[in-house]
Amino acid sequence: MREVEEEMEKAKSVLQQEREVRVCKLKGIRSSNIFLLKVLDNLIVPAIIIDQTGKIHGFNEAASQLLGYRLIDVVCIHFLF
Repeated sequence: MREVEEEMEKAKSVLQQEREVRVCKLKGIRSSNIFLLKVLDNLIVPAIIIDQTGKIHGFNEAASQLLGYRLIDVVCIHFLF
């Protein structure tokens, strides 16, 4: 019975370490996304971020001025190619 408890403790420890690594990676990804969105917002040329399905994920101020739409109006809308 003691061996089973030790194995359970080892498994818990491994899972906790894996969780900590994933949380750290997620924080890095979020930080990168924030940086890229700030760069996008400061471009003087219109820029729209569209994924492979045609869904709009980003829309900068220059694009807003050119096209007459706000980000809130177009984000998550599917753009047809």
